[in-house]
Order: sequence, then C-alpha cells, then structure tokens
Amino acid sequence: MANVVKIPFTLFEPFETNARGVIRRRTFRFDLNALADFEQEVGMGFAQLMKSRAIFATARAMLWAGLKHEDSSLTIERVGDLLTDYMQQGGRVDEALQLAFKAAMDQGALGRPESVDTEDTAKNDAGGAVLVAVPPPTPPDTVQ
Repeated sequence: MANVVKIPFTLFEPFETNARGVIRRRTFRFDLNALADFEQEVGMGFAQLMKSRAIFATARAMLWAGLKHEDSSLTIERVGDLLTDYMQQGGRVDEALQLAFKAAMDQGALGRPESVDTEDTAKNDAGGAVLVAVPPPTPPDTVQ
C-alpha cells in the first residue's frame, strides 16, 4: 500500500469533544479507495460531479471519503451532522470543501501526469514524469 500522508482536519473538533473534554482529532487521507468511495456514494464520476452545482452533497461525500480511513463507523450522515453543526456556528460549507480538495491535491489524489508528447516533459529527480495538480473547483456561492 502506498504511503499516504494524513492531513489534519480540525473544523469539527469543537463538535466532537466528549463529556471529559477529550477532543476527537481527525485527519484526511485521500487515495484511490477514498475517491472511489466518494464516486460510489454520489453516483457519478468525480470529473462529472465537479461540473454540477451539488455543493452540499459534494462536501458531505468528500469529507466522509477523506475521514473514514481512521473510523470505520463514521457514516456519511454523521459527517452531515458535523457539517451542519459547523455551519450553524458560522462556518461555510465551501470552506470545508476547499480544505478537502486541498488535502486531496496535496496527497496527489487529484494529480495527473504531465503530457508526454513534448520533449520538454517535466521530470522528477528519479527521471519519472512529474504529477501536475489539478486546481480544485471553485464551489458555487452558498446561502448562509
């Protein structure tokens, strides 16, 4: 299995403190399995979804896909509840979604190989093609 760096996700911490004051710390991990689960959950391909305006479904599914690696009991509905709590305290769904996309980009889940049909193809130190990050889509404005 590839070594994927986990990226801290702290937006839900205020809503996941237990009775003893212990904070539930979560991290993102986006790999092929997370993106496949995301696509399975929303019923369409990732690229196709980015053209849609389904921001709430996208945010909920993307957060769930990236967080479920460390908690197999985490449901998409629980992530929706946490996202609701976050929004009720003044957070914005597009902020949470942007963090998920940034984590996925930083982990290479949304990268693509540089075009190989030119002689100027970028190479990494080992001589392989460099991954070029695809910028995250700009979520549509949301009603607060």
